[in-house]
This record gives sequence, structure tokens and C-alpha cells, in this order.
Amino acid sequence: MSFKDWKKLSNLIFEGKINKHNFTSFDKYDVIMSDIALNIKKYGYYTYDGRFEDCVIDFLCKKYVSRSTNFDIDHIAKEISSQLRKLIVPNIIIIPLNHLNRLYLPIELILDENISIFSMNEKESKIRRDKSLLSKYVEKKIFCRFGADHIVVTKDPYFFNYPIMAIKIEHIDYIVEHEAPKIVESVYSIMRMLDIDKVRESTDRGWGVRHRDRLPEAHTYAVYYKEAGSDFKNLNEGELGYSFRFKFSPILDINTQLLVENQKKYTELLKLVINNSFIVEDDHDKNDFIIRKKWVNAISIFNTAYEFTSIGKFDSALMLLFSILESLFFKLGEYNKKDTLIERLLLFFNGKKLDVDIKELMKDVIKYRNEFVHQAIGLERFKTYRSLNDREGHIQGQKPFIHDAWNPMPEKEFRDFNLFMRLVINILIDDPEILYNFYISNIDIS
Repeated sequence: MSFKDWKKLSNLIFEGKINKHNFTSFDKYDVIMSDIALNIKKYGYYTYDGRFEDCVIDFLCKKYVSRSTNFDIDHIAKEISSQLRKLIVPNIIIIPLNHLNRLYLPIELILDENISIFSMNEKESKIRRDKSLLSKYVEKKIFCRFGADHIVVTKDPYFFNYPIMAIKIEHIDYIVEHEAPKIVESVYSIMRMLDIDKVRESTDRGWGVRHRDRLPEAHTYAVYYKEAGSDFKNLNEGELGYSFRFKFSPILDINTQLLVENQKKYTELLKLVINNSFIVEDDHDKNDFIIRKKWVNAISIFNTAYEFTSIGKFDSALMLLFSILESLFFKLGEYNKKDTLIERLLLFFNGKKLDVDIKELMKDVIKYRNEFVHQAIGLERFKTYRSLNDREGHIQGQKPFIHDAWNPMPEKEFRDFNLFMRLVINILIDDPEILYNFYISNIDIS
């Protein structure tokens, strides 16, 4: 909205012609909301719903009730963002971990004061009557009844078939709901990355997790919170909010025993994802903010690449793995510079012992990508000699490279794809702080 329109609005408020009750009748109402919405996100506290509009109207009516010529939209957005902090509430993201092996889990695996995995080994009747440890955790963290029976009856009858992760986050519910999909992807993605070189569980007969467990997978996850202004002292009173989502990875074909034994690394990485998901742009150096957000996106993208690999979609997976590297080693506007990418990878790994010749590997996989992009001739032309799993076929999310029937391509191509996937994993999770610093110092130095 123009300076002239803002001045008109302030005059109408000052003259008493516009107030909280008729504010929406102002002919530039939608433009005002858009102006502030465009500026408020970088301050970290916002919600694009009726609460946002109420706060804007209340703020502007108080600001311009006396004569004012301050029309700095950025400053107004910052002040409104500060006022919206009153909407911060405890939230819990509840994520079914399909096929995590409860045989190796305690009844509650505490990863952090705000992150726990519950084995859900209690009887169904106990779970549905909100007598489970998960229900008690929800009551303690967000001060409300869980309502497990409601989930089973109306949302997902398979929700409690497998262990469940609960993550408590203090923030505005709208933002938690917005960031939850990538956090959920990361919960699965990091487990898969850390497990990629691990052996099977000692009790695993090699047929795959579906054959082992024989229970349907949960197909949703939930975000629970008690709405701001509710009675937090009474579990039975106050408004409970929730959001059920239907996008998350269905299968965890990993060694649960080794995950439990090496939980520290997993917890550190997951907490970093959560922290980076809620960082405030105004509080960070521009490039530090950019690379941290890129890293979270890359963790999420890897999850999709892993699932493509699990069903033999090698070319799609290769494209996504390249997208991860280009996002982390190029700044905005740079792309498709293979020599530059190789040079930066060599600089990044300078002095670090690796089991791979980066330059030769990258030349090979760049060739595979270019053949697919420009000639539609990809690695998928090499087919397995039989199904990945004789009993079930290719299953999305099943761990790649470990099944007896996995013989998808000639040895060189197979080795290159395998090494490339592990190279990306190394970059993402070995030490993210080194990656952040490298990006700031060597890539986006503007």
C-alpha cells in the first residue's frame, strides 16, 4: 500500500471514522494485511489467521488514535510480531515410528527432556483409556487429556501399532504446524542416514520388516496443543487444538538395537533440525540463516531420495542427491557448474581421509545424471534379476542395498551410486557446523 493510503488510514482512525468494529470496511484492508504479512515472517512470531488480523487491527487502532506520521511497515510488523508472542503455547508433535522394533526399546526412551520414544507395548485398552505413558506425557507437557480413543475411532485405527515419538515445542501453534512436516521427515531421514552402513538386527531373518511385524502402518501424525488463553491448571478445561497430517514416511527398516545404543548422535542431529526450523531471520547473520534453512531442507530431501532408491527409482534419487549438493555448495543464481561443484567438494573435504576419490566419483555420477537429463538414458535401465523381496516386491522405505535380491546394475554403476549416497550423508550429518562455516566462508560471502 502506498504512503498516501497509510496516511489516509491514520487520519480516519484519528478522526474516529475507522475503529475496531468497522476496520474491515476500509477499502485497502486486504492490502494492509498483505503489507504486514510480507514483513512479519522474518521476526519469527506470526500466524496467518484471524488472530493475526485481530492483532493488526487492535495495534493500528491504538497507534493512530493520536496523530502520527510513522508509517514504517517493517517496524509495525516487528511490533505486531512481538505482541503475537502471547500466543506461544506448548505443542507436541506425535509421530508413529512404523516398524521400529519394540523388542529393543524400553517402555520410554528419553532422548532429551522434550523428546521421547514410547514403545507402546501396553494393552490396547490401556492406551485407549489414556492410561499409557504417552498419554501421561501429553498431560504433563501440554496440560490436557490426550484422547487416544478419538484418534483410533476417527483418525487412524493403526496409529498405536508401533512405537511413537513425542516432541514438545514451545511456540505459536500455527508455526509448529507449518514446520512439522520437515521435522517429521527428519525424524525418519536421520535414522535412515545413521543406519545406512549398519548390520541387521540379530533376530532379523532377512525377509524385511513387514514380514516380521505383520501389522498395518500408521498413516498420519498429529500436532497437539492447548490454545492460548485456556485454563492450563485444569486438564479437563480449556480449548484443545490439534492438527492431523497425512504425509510422512511409512517404514523404518533399521537396526533399532543400534539406534538405542548410539542415541546421542541421533538426538544431537534431531535437536539441531528442530532448533534450525524455528530460528528467527532477524536474529541471525543472513548467510548463516540461509545455510541452516538449506540444511534442514536437505535432510528432508534426502528422505525422499532414500525412498526412491528403495523402490529402484535410481535416476530420481540421483537428481535429488545432486539437488542437495547444489543447494549446499552453490549460492542463489549458481547452478549446473560441474567443475565448480567438484572444486568446492575437494576444498570442503581437504585433509579429510575418505574411502573415495571425490573427483573421479563426481565425474562418473555427473555423467549418469547428464545421460538421464539430456538423453533419457538412466541407471533404471538396469533391472534387478528378481524382485527386491520375493514375498513383497519393492517396498517404499525398505533399506536399500541389503536384500538378497539386490543386484540392480553393473558393479561400477552400483558402487558409484552407493558411494555417492554415502558422500551426501557424510556432508549432511558428520558435522553440520563445519558445513555451515564452510558455506559462509567460501560460498556465499556477499
